[in-house]
Amino acid sequence: MSNLSYMPLRDRDEDYEETIAPSFDSMPAGHGEPAFDLRQIVHTLWRRKMIIIATSFIITLLAVLGVMQATPLYVAEAQLVVERQRDRTLEFRQVLQGGRFDHYTNRTEAAVLMSRGLAGKVVDELDLVNHPLFNSSLAEPKPKGLLDRIDLRGFVRSLIPDWVRDELRGGDKKSKATEETYTKAEMAAYFREDVLEDFLSGVDVDSSESSRVLEVEYISTDPEFAAQAANALAEVYINETVLRKFAANARATDWLNQQVSELRQRLEVSRNALEAHRRTMGFVDIQGESSVLGQQLAQLNIDLVRARSGRAEADARYQQIQKLLQSEGGSESAATVLDSQLIQRLREQEAAVIRQLGELKTQLRGRHPKLILKESELTDLQQKISREVEKITTSLGNELEIAEIRERTTAAEIERLKQAILKQNESVVTLRALESEVAANDAIYQTILTRFKETDVQDDATQQADARLISPAVPPLRPSYPRKTLIVFVALLASVVVGIVLVFILEHLDVGFRSIPQIEQITGVPSLGIMPKLHGFATRHLRPQDMVLEKPNSMFAECIRSIRTSLMLSGRVAPRTILVTSSEPEEGKMSLSLSLGRSAAQAGQRVIVVDCDMRRPSIHTDLDVPNLRGLAEFLEDTAKLEDIIEIDDSSGMHFIAGGHSAPNPTDLINSDRMWQLIQRLERGYDLALFKTPPSLAFSEATILSKHVDKCIYVVRWGETDRATVSLGLRNLLDSKADIAGVVLTQVDARKHSGYSYGSHGDTYGIYEKYYQG
Repeated sequence: MSNLSYMPLRDRDEDYEETIAPSFDSMPAGHGEPAFDLRQIVHTLWRRKMIIIATSFIITLLAVLGVMQATPLYVAEAQLVVERQRDRTLEFRQVLQGGRFDHYTNRTEAAVLMSRGLAGKVVDELDLVNHPLFNSSLAEPKPKGLLDRIDLRGFVRSLIPDWVRDELRGGDKKSKATEETYTKAEMAAYFREDVLEDFLSGVDVDSSESSRVLEVEYISTDPEFAAQAANALAEVYINETVLRKFAANARATDWLNQQVSELRQRLEVSRNALEAHRRTMGFVDIQGESSVLGQQLAQLNIDLVRARSGRAEADARYQQIQKLLQSEGGSESAATVLDSQLIQRLREQEAAVIRQLGELKTQLRGRHPKLILKESELTDLQQKISREVEKITTSLGNELEIAEIRERTTAAEIERLKQAILKQNESVVTLRALESEVAANDAIYQTILTRFKETDVQDDATQQADARLISPAVPPLRPSYPRKTLIVFVALLASVVVGIVLVFILEHLDVGFRSIPQIEQITGVPSLGIMPKLHGFATRHLRPQDMVLEKPNSMFAECIRSIRTSLMLSGRVAPRTILVTSSEPEEGKMSLSLSLGRSAAQAGQRVIVVDCDMRRPSIHTDLDVPNLRGLAEFLEDTAKLEDIIEIDDSSGMHFIAGGHSAPNPTDLINSDRMWQLIQRLERGYDLALFKTPPSLAFSEATILSKHVDKCIYVVRWGETDRATVSLGLRNLLDSKADIAGVVLTQVDARKHSGYSYGSHGDTYGIYEKYYQG
C-alpha cells in the first residue's frame, strides 16, 4: 500500500454544473402519479387478487351460514276491493258521507287496516295471547342448529367482569320485584299490548294508485297462520265498515230527533211573535192603510203649498199698505191702492166736494159759510177715508196672521203623517221579518221532519259493506324470506366490492416504494436497479454479500452486476469515488457496498469499501473481522493509512473499518485528512465506496457528497416512507451532490414482479428460470 500518494482534489463544483441533476420543483402533481391509469388499476387488482378472493370467500361464507340459520318467513296476501260508497236515502254528508273515491281514500282505508283498534279485535278474535307464536311459554322447543350449539352467551359472560355481572343481577332482581307489584289484570293487559305490537309488526297493506284494490299481507314463520291472520284482518275490516254504517245511522237518527224537537219549538216561538206584533199594530190590511196615509200626505202637501202662497200674498199686501201709510200722503196713496168699493165711493165724493169747493172759491171770498161748509164736508170725507184705510189695513194684518197659522198647521200635520208612515214602515219591516222567520222555520222543520221519517223507517238489514274480499289468502308453499340465491349472489358481489375497496385502501396506506417506475416517477431520480431479498431454504445461511461469491449466477448476483453497470454508465466517465447513503438505518447500505465491492473485485477491479459510520460501525461484523483500527484512528492521526486498510481474503476486496466510536465523527469527516484520504483512494483504486450513516439524521453524507464522483441513494423496498426519501434526496441536491441513482434494497422479487407494469414488464418473474440459485 506504500505506492499510494496524495494528489490535489478535483473541482467538484464544475463537475456538478455539467451533471444533469433532477429537479424536485418539476415533479408532477400528486408525487408524479397519474390521476387515472386503467392498466395500473387492473395490475393492482391482479397483484392483490388473494385479498379479493379471501374477502369474497369469507363474506360469502358468512352470508351462506346466515341464510342457512335464518328463520324462513312466509307472506300470505288477501285482496280487498273498496266499493264506491252508495247513495244514501239520507243526504247529510257530515253524517254518512258518500263522496267520490280517490287515492287518498285508498290510503286512508289502508291506514285503517293497519290501525291498533282493528288489530286488537283480530288479536281477541284469534286469541293470540294463547297462541304459541306469540306466547313463548306455549311454544315447542326447536332443535338447535350449528350456530345455536355455540355457547355465545357463556362466552360473552366470561368476558364480563364479576362486578358488572353482580350489578346486572341486582337490576334483574329489581325488575322482578317491580313486576311482582303489578296485578294479574295489569300484567295480562301489558302482555296483550306486547302481542298486539308483535301482530302489527307482521301486517302490511299496499294501496294501489290506479285501482280500489287493497292488498293485505301478513308475514309469519307459520304459513298457515299467515293466511289465517290476513283473512281475519280482512273480515274484521269488512264487518267494521258495516258496524260503522249502523253507528252512523243511529247517530243520524238521534241527531235528527233532537233537531226536530228544537225546530218545532223554534217555529212555535216565531209564530207567536208574529201574531203578537200584528195585534200591536192594530190593523190587518197593511197595503190599504198605507195607501190612505199616502193620499192624506199628498193632499196636505197641496194644501201646504196653497197656504204658503196665500200667506205670501197677504204678507205682500200688508207690507205694501204699511209702506204707503208711512210715506207722505200715505192715506191717500193707500186709498188709491186699496181695492175697496167704499173707499172708491168716498174718493168719488171727495173729488166732487173738492170740485165744488174750487167753484165756490171762485165765486165766494173769505170765510163764506158755504166755503166753510164745503171744507168741513171735505174734512169729514177725508177722515172717513182714513178710518176706512185703517180698517182695511187691520183686516189685511189679520188675514196675514190667519194665513201663517194655516201654513204652520198644515206643515205640522204633514210632519205627523210622515212620522205615522215611518212608524208604519218599521212595523211592516218587522212584520215581514217575522213572517219570513216563520216561513223559514216552517220549511226547515218540514225538511228535517221528512228526513227523520225517512231515516226512521230504514231497515238495518239493507246496510251493506263498502268493501268485499275478492281474493282470500292461502297458505304460501314457499317462504318469501330469505331469498337464498339472491342473498348469496348479492353477498358475493358486495364481497368483491369490499375486497376491491380494501385493496385500494391498502394501496393508499402503502407509503413505500414498490417499483422502479414508481420511484423514478415520484422522485425524478433515475434508478440503478434493485437488490433482491434472500429467501428460501438454499440461501437462508448466506448473507447478501456472500451470495455474490457463493452463487455468482443467481438473481442476486445478476442484480448487483446490473447496478454496477448502471453506475459505470451514469456519467461521461466511470465514477471512481462513490458515496452510499440512505434516509434511515437498516436499509442495506453496507450490504450493497460490500456486494458491489466483491462483484467489482471479481471482475478484476481494485476496489475498497470505507465504513464512514463511526457511530455504529458494521463492516467488521459483516466480514467477521475484529474492529481494532479503522477510519476514526486515521482521522485522529493515531494510525497510518497502510495500517487501517484490510483485505477480504475471499474476494480480494480492500476495506477500512470504522474504528472505535469517535465522540466527534462529523468534525472528523469534515477534516482535511478525510479529503486527503479520498484523494489517495481515488488515485490508488478503480472504485472506492464510502458508506455513511443516514443522511437525514447526520450530516456526514452531505459533507462527503461534495467530494465524491457519484452518490447512491439506498431505499428499502416497501418500508421507507416516500416523503422521507424525497426529503433526503432534496437535502443532497441542495448540497450540490451528484446522485447517480436510487437502489431499491431487500426487494421481494416475486412480489416486485407484480408491481412492474408497462414498459418495464415482469422482469424478474419472466426470466427467473435463467437464474441459478
